[in-house]
Amino acid sequence: MEGCNRAQALMLDDRYSLLFLQDRATAPTPKARSFELTGDRVQYAPDRPADVKHVKLVITLDFEQETVSGTVSTTFAALYEEVKSISFDAIDLQVERITLADGKELAFSNDGKKLTVTLDRPYQHGEEFTVAVQYHAKPRTGLHFIKPAPEDPTRPVQAWTFGQPRYHSYWFPCHDAPNDRATTEIIVTVPAHFQTVANGNLIGVTDHGATKTHHWRHDIPHAAYLISLVVSDFAVVEDSYNGKPVNYYVRPDRKDDARYYMGKTPEMMRFFAEYTGVDYPYDKYAQTVVEIYTGAMEHTTATTHSFMLLMDERAALDFDLVPVVAHELAHQWFGDLVTCRDWPNGWLNEGFATYFEELWSGHDLGPDY
Repeated sequence: MEGCNRAQALMLDDRYSLLFLQDRATAPTPKARSFELTGDRVQYAPDRPADVKHVKLVITLDFEQETVSGTVSTTFAALYEEVKSISFDAIDLQVERITLADGKELAFSNDGKKLTVTLDRPYQHGEEFTVAVQYHAKPRTGLHFIKPAPEDPTRPVQAWTFGQPRYHSYWFPCHDAPNDRATTEIIVTVPAHFQTVANGNLIGVTDHGATKTHHWRHDIPHAAYLISLVVSDFAVVEDSYNGKPVNYYVRPDRKDDARYYMGKTPEMMRFFAEYTGVDYPYDKYAQTVVEIYTGAMEHTTATTHSFMLLMDERAALDFDLVPVVAHELAHQWFGDLVTCRDWPNGWLNEGFATYFEELWSGHDLGPDY
């Protein structure tokens, strides 16, 4: 300000600031603009009378009928006193029988969306119990069966899951929301010539002749939408990071493309670990390429990619999709290890992953890329 000293200027600034604040306080407040679409409704994380501790799926896939059948056993710990019933999200599932771990049958009601189970007695805070649901389903989403078609007769036979945001309840009863985390186990029987990829570690494979049963277990709690199962006849490209397996599962004729598209994964893992100060938190990292899939999905320890993202070096001259690998890997920290409580905050998952995708591109290609 001209014509006054610094002290006078500060006094004037303070006075005008106070007047400005007073004007702001008395002026009418315009209606805040919103990013919400017309008709959007506020969504809150669903209430939980009990904490999901462990989910164990023992299932069989029928590729001819495109069905799943089996039993899902869910272990809970009561969060309140006098927990008398429990409910699952279960959309169009045919429930046959529900029991406790000891075989005692439980009464239930199933309206095609919610499965409500009456417990044998009230359970007190902290008390654990396991509910086993025997069911079958022909899912219209969540679990997808892929087969050759007239327009693509060479398409491989596959099955894969996609749960985000709430699609797993179409193929098994679960708490289909991100505000609960549990360890998981998948014991799946499939035709003998198929491989499977799922969360965590492969505990073992039992050979029955025409079929095999694959046993997967993940011992770090994660949200239900991050559960994954992929089944097909894959070729495996093996890699590693700090002694942990980092494998790429693709069609046998795409192994070279897998090396190009996903080959920098161990270097990405090292970069993210150093940048965050948190090492890759799981025992393995698998990336699977499947047919008729939308984009990519960061299932815990087992990302799934669309075959349309798999490119060779020549195609990458026009449009390089390798940063997608970095994006999905970043979700293993931001989205999987740390998860949004409800879907209105899902932008945090994507925001961090997008930021780390850009960090990787700058690290890999230089600051002027």
